[in-house]
Amino acid sequence: MTTMDVKKMGGYCMIIGPIIALTSYFIQPGGVLGIGGTIDGYDAAGVISILAANSGLGIITALLIPVGLLLILAGLIIWVQSWNGSNGYALGTIAIPMATAAMVVWTVGSGLGIVLASGIASDTAVAEIFFGLNIIGTFVFGAGATLLAIGAASRSEVNSNFANVAALAGAVVAIASAIAPFATEAATTVQMVSGLCFVVYSIWFVSLGRGLTK
Repeated sequence: MTTMDVKKMGGYCMIIGPIIALTSYFIQPGGVLGIGGTIDGYDAAGVISILAANSGLGIITALLIPVGLLLILAGLIIWVQSWNGSNGYALGTIAIPMATAAMVVWTVGSGLGIVLASGIASDTAVAEIFFGLNIIGTFVFGAGATLLAIGAASRSEVNSNFANVAALAGAVVAIASAIAPFATEAATTVQMVSGLCFVVYSIWFVSLGRGLTK
């Protein structure tokens, strides 16, 4: 394993990471699938109640989401580094810091989810901070993902049609998360739309990862 080609390792990260992150994102309590119940807008008390009632699943998914995200990030860094001196590299180098910031913010958010699910904290302020982190993390990810996809679309080895779809999905995520604070009652809809866009990105990342492992 220590002698594995760096490019292949990046490919495996881009295959495994999205599977872990997306699965955990969808099955987390109060998430897109509504396991344990659904949250009406940004209902801090509702989040605490659902996480407390489904503490085991809440803790496990909060632990796994950062693992999946950081694997994706590692794969993206390796992939973009391989563009050095060629098409898309400039946009890629802008996208990576944005992706990194989003992953860090989401990881901190997962930490807040753990303390709520485990009962270490029960203050609604913690859940409200969690909402704020999720909004900014999703917005920054959407913006960075759009730039990454636009840069990737200019590369001959990348399916430009798929990259353009990914760019559109990233833009939708960024716009939806920017709207969310102004229309808090639409939080559930925004979450569902973002979830669908994350599915698009996950499929794209896995597809790219498979290409890197060959």
